[in-house]
Amino acid sequence: MPIVQNLARLDEATLVACSSSVAVLDDVCSFRALDRDEYLDLDWAPAPLEQAARIAQVPASLLEGLARATAGGEEANAAYREMPDSIWEHPVTSLNPTEVRRVHEQLQELRRVDFLSSATATEAFVRAGAEFSPPEADPLENLRPHFQALCDFYATAVERRLGVLMWWD
Repeated sequence: MPIVQNLARLDEATLVACSSSVAVLDDVCSFRALDRDEYLDLDWAPAPLEQAARIAQVPASLLEGLARATAGGEEANAAYREMPDSIWEHPVTSLNPTEVRRVHEQLQELRRVDFLSSATATEAFVRAGAEFSPPEADPLENLRPHFQALCDFYATAVERRLGVLMWWD
C-alpha cells in the first residue's frame, strides 16, 4: 500500500477536539469529518520538495517553513498511535491558525524565489542523486503541481482562519 502525505483544513474547535478525542481525530484522518475539498493529498512530494529547496540554497527560514507546511508542529493526539492502521513513525501533527498564517507567508516568499523553475536547479537536483521515471523527464516538473497545491491549500486556510492537520496514510 502506498504511503502519502495528507493535510486537512479544519476550524479551531475541531482541531481542539482532535487533541482530546481519538474518535474525532480518526473521523478527520479517515476522510469522514470534512468535505473532500478540505483535504490535500501531497503524495510523496514533501521530502523531494525539501531536497530541491536545499539544493537551490533557499534561506533557512524558508526551508523551515516548507518543512513545517508538511510536517506540522505538535502531535495532535498521542493516543491516536494506538488506533489500528495508524502510522507510528509519522504521528498526526497540527498547526493552529496563527501558525498556518506564518507558514503561508513563508510559502509565499518561497514561491517568489521560484526554486523549482531554473534549468540549473534541475541539473543540481539530478546531480544530487534524484531519480525519476522516465529518466529523461524534468524531475522538478513532478514537484511543481504539488508545491502549487500546497501554496493554494494554505492560502485558503489563511483566508478562512483555519488550522491544518497532517499525517501520512
